[in-house]
Amino acid sequence: MKKIHFGDDGYTTICNERVPKYSLVVEFIGGIDELVSILGLIRAYIGNYSELAEVREVLREIQVNLMNIASSVATCSREVVCREHIDSMERYIEVLWNNIISRSEPRLVIPGGSIESSLMHIARAICRRVERLGAKLLHEGRLDKNSYIYLNRLSDLLYVYSRYIDLIKHVQIEYL
Repeated sequence: MKKIHFGDDGYTTICNERVPKYSLVVEFIGGIDELVSILGLIRAYIGNYSELAEVREVLREIQVNLMNIASSVATCSREVVCREHIDSMERYIEVLWNNIISRSEPRLVIPGGSIESSLMHIARAICRRVERLGAKLLHEGRLDKNSYIYLNRLSDLLYVYSRYIDLIKHVQIEYL
């Protein structure tokens, strides 16, 4: 059987180099893992709710993109997010946002509507943390610019999705 235990000394291998598990790059990759996991939980909660089928599929694509970003950072490989991913996400956010604003108030939301929306707010907060870690990796040259921009836009999309889900599910939104 192949040995799978390598980190018992508090180090792990990133880009063929042993680094402490508390390093920035390990924190970043762990944050992406956490984000991918909660997006999977949201997909499970959305289930077969027909009006949210597109959201479910987009979240799956995002999970794949995030896993590719983590892998590229862990292996020091090529850029995985192209400008088209970002442009597409920006257009999608704009369409959803215009739909939401025309039917609700453009004020700050207090999370706590539906379960799915609340989970989306948690995912947004995790994404913001990963983005902050990514900023340092970007400045150190360990994260490509498109991946960083993708994370920034993703947190916007997750916020818009939180609003969209409550709107679709006819949940009363609390505003600040």
